[in-house]
Amino acid sequence: MSEENDRASLLRSIGPLMNLGVTFALSIGGLAYLGHRLDQRWDMEPWMTLLGAMLGMSIGFVNLFRLVQAPRKEDD
Repeated sequence: MSEENDRASLLRSIGPLMNLGVTFALSIGGLAYLGHRLDQRWDMEPWMTLLGAMLGMSIGFVNLFRLVQAPRKEDD
């Protein structure tokens, strides 16, 4: 029984970190892909791809800061 509780506790603590990695990968990859498609359509290579990748990184960092701030809000 204790082993199950330990495993559940570990998964609860790791879950947000795993979510953060997926969020980074999908936001950067997805927005860079969208930028690439817009580059092809409007013949602006590589500007939209770079813009999409930077926007994806920004979204990833915003989520990182929210994750870091969440425990502090619970402590207050």
